[in-house]
Amino acid sequence: MTPRPGRIGRRCPRKLARFRARKRQRRLRTSAVCGACCRIEGGTEVGYTFRWTHAGHPPPLVVTADGATRYLAPARHGIPVGIEPSVPRFDHAHPLPPGATLLLFTDGLVERRDEDIDVGLRALAGHASRLVGAPVDVLCDELMAGHGQKFDDDVALLALRLPGTAGS
Repeated sequence: MTPRPGRIGRRCPRKLARFRARKRQRRLRTSAVCGACCRIEGGTEVGYTFRWTHAGHPPPLVVTADGATRYLAPARHGIPVGIEPSVPRFDHAHPLPPGATLLLFTDGLVERRDEDIDVGLRALAGHASRLVGAPVDVLCDELMAGHGQKFDDDVALLALRLPGTAGS
């Protein structure tokens, strides 16, 4: 049986501690790490299930085949790995309909020094909704170009489009 994402995420502080020890030996700066561990289950008639845990990233964005958007912002979420090892890693699950697109991204995609992050989150959801029919590679290129390639922070964007018919 595959371990739950949160269980895998709980292993990260030990790995980070070993990494930090090696960095200290080389007199390099240490840092915290943001990350996510997730998996997609199902493919039944009713759709799929997205299971995840994350540490410090904005909530995943789901864009349904009709362009409706929703951020998956659970009440309990993780802080970056390495900040406080005793903080638990929470497991989350959310149903995904066939044909939905799931977007995972770093805050650099939506955060600007001169505006509230909610402005960037709303803009991303609106832009993704307008691109609902675009191929995934075009969707990603357009979302990245949405800020004219002017980012205040590093940016990572992962996109997954589920088959339009469950089980296909």
